[in-house]
Amino acid sequence: MAQDNSYEEARRQRLKDNKRRFEELGISKMANNLNDNIKKKKSKQVKSKTTPADLVRRSSRRPRNQVITYSQGDQGFRTKRKCKTIYITTRVATEAERSDAVKRAMSFQSGFLSGNSSFVKSLSHSHVSGQFLLKIPSEFRDDHLSKETKVNIVLEDEEGSVYETNYNGVTGFLSTGWKVFSMDHKLDDGDALAFELIEPTRFKVHIFKVSNDVGETSYIATRVATKAERSNALKRAMSFQSGLLSGNPSFIKSISPSHVSEKFLLIIPMEFRQNHLSKESKLRIMFEDEEGLLYGIHYNGLNGYLSTGWKIFSTDHKLDDGDALVMELIEPTRFKVHIFKVPNNVGEVRVDQLKKARGSKYAKTVDAEKITKPTGRKSRNSKKAEKTKKCWAEESSSQATTEPNVEQEIAGDLHAALKEQVAAHDELGTANGALQAALKKIAELEAQVAAAHDKTGTANRALQAALKRIEELEAQVKSLTMILNNHHKVTNLLHSSLQLLFP
Repeated sequence: MAQDNSYEEARRQRLKDNKRRFEELGISKMANNLNDNIKKKKSKQVKSKTTPADLVRRSSRRPRNQVITYSQGDQGFRTKRKCKTIYITTRVATEAERSDAVKRAMSFQSGFLSGNSSFVKSLSHSHVSGQFLLKIPSEFRDDHLSKETKVNIVLEDEEGSVYETNYNGVTGFLSTGWKVFSMDHKLDDGDALAFELIEPTRFKVHIFKVSNDVGETSYIATRVATKAERSNALKRAMSFQSGLLSGNPSFIKSISPSHVSEKFLLIIPMEFRQNHLSKESKLRIMFEDEEGLLYGIHYNGLNGYLSTGWKIFSTDHKLDDGDALVMELIEPTRFKVHIFKVPNNVGEVRVDQLKKARGSKYAKTVDAEKITKPTGRKSRNSKKAEKTKKCWAEESSSQATTEPNVEQEIAGDLHAALKEQVAAHDELGTANGALQAALKKIAELEAQVAAAHDKTGTANRALQAALKRIEELEAQVKSLTMILNNHHKVTNLLHSSLQLLFP
């Protein structure tokens, strides 16, 4: 009985607790309201009277079927429902499209001047469909984000619109709010996002959409420039360089196929980099083009090579063999790059000018000969013809002095290009000689190091022998010390014995 009473009391206590909780949550009140609504009598609905359809009188001139006129209001046709359009991702990006978007995002990321932490995320179908979950890289979230399970993170797009999202610091997923951001910006498979952490819980998101024609627009350098084309681009670059008023150090670089194909490596002249650039092996240099776009490029101060990032700059600006660049150092690690492209019709224009010049002179001489040809009788216009011939001769001589000699200009360009090639060959010979001297010096230093190493080995061996001899001497000294101590004890014993015998 005692157990039954305790059970009943516990049950009553649980019922009281449940009732109190229902009252606190307002469930009891809601249940009472529902019961009251159910008990209320249903109000009678007034049915609208249906008017009979108007019948059209039959006659032999009309069809036999009964024609009924309907009123749309009477029949109660349902109006069209307005629904909000929702973007559904269906595209499957290729590897080339995905890589292109990521490259553009990374190039933009490398140009951040704010110093804020950032990362690049390439989107897949799981990010923009289904559950709409985006995972932040573990390295970034461990270093910069909270590890709480519920954190409100704000995403700000490039237009300044703000989106609140839920972030789980344990799993690293963005969930609630990310779906709205994704659908508003019509994100799809292959798109790349550059996340810039501008505040502890606020990201600035830069979107780089996949280009559908990336395969068609990717530029491959295949042209082989002639000496005249290369010289023409260099002349324009040198003319521009001489007109720079900023006073910043600059140099000119003529592009060759090795700069814009395969490994895409560009070397900065030795004299310029020794005077103006750092000698660190890993340095990031910024390139700014004429439109103000920035490109981050890796520079090795030991060998002077520009590597990672230079390929993107080259392909974006469609650089090719023969083009010339004026590189102006506007900051310690920032270049303003001015591009001078090789015109595709330099040689054709020169040939056309040459043919035109030759053809015009030839035509004038023929016309003059025709006019001054003797007719066998005196003509009233003979004096006029002689005067015309004289005027044309003066005109042709004046044109010969004023018009540019195309042949001489081409020869001058070829001579300048040959001179530059000879100078480059001389520089290469000088560099080769310096390299041979450096190698010889290195060999001498290696021989000296080997000799010093031998001497060091001999000294080490002598030192080991000396240490061994010292150890032997120490052992001898120790044994002599023991002998002396024993001798001293014997002497004392004899002395005491003598004292006892002869007091």
